[in-house]
Amino acid sequence: MKVTALSLLLFALGMHLETQKPPGFKPVAVLELFTSEGCSSCPPADALLAKLISETKAKGQNVFVLAFHVDYWNRLGWHDAFSSNDFTQRQRLYANTLGSSVYTPQLVVDGSKEMVGSNRAEVQKAI
Repeated sequence: MKVTALSLLLFALGMHLETQKPPGFKPVAVLELFTSEGCSSCPPADALLAKLISETKAKGQNVFVLAFHVDYWNRLGWHDAFSSNDFTQRQRLYANTLGSSVYTPQLVVDGSKEMVGSNRAEVQKAI
């Protein structure tokens, strides 16, 4: 009984704090691009990400951008010096969690939405 009452109190407090934002608070969108130097369709996504950084800054939006170079393209003959199996595993975890497939360029927004990284309209909608 005490555990249930305490749980309800903590939940209510959390909900209250969630709705209380300090003055001037601006949400942050986290963009994670899964890319590779060996991927021929990745340069447009890389370029879009660079544009989005400056565009969102000009609009006063906060974005945190990460680019993860996956290693599964390395087996095709081009070794991406920035690639890591850790990044590939991160992408696979997202695919399992979001019920999607693994591909490049794949963009994950706030850990909850995925899309083709060069799809400007979808990316802007997600931000």
